[in-house]
Amino acid sequence: MVEEKTTKRWQNLLHKKCPNCDSRLEDANLFLKCPTMREDGKSCFFIKKTKAIEFLLDPTHKANICLSDHERGIIKEAIQKIVDMA
Repeated sequence: MVEEKTTKRWQNLLHKKCPNCDSRLEDANLFLKCPTMREDGKSCFFIKKTKAIEFLLDPTHKANICLSDHERGIIKEAIQKIVDMA
């Protein structure tokens, strides 16, 4: 059986939402973690906070490609919220 690959909505990182399922990401020490569990008992999505910030700062990453002008204007604020979670 071939598992169908889903398209991640990386722009959700800006709003601290899961790129897979749109759930609100939770603080998990050094990581942001989706509370939704997969069938195998693992989190739907997790990412190191520093990696999420790196993606948001990279204008060529998919996390930035689909952002509106307003969303681009709040990137620094979103990054600060991730930093403040630590």
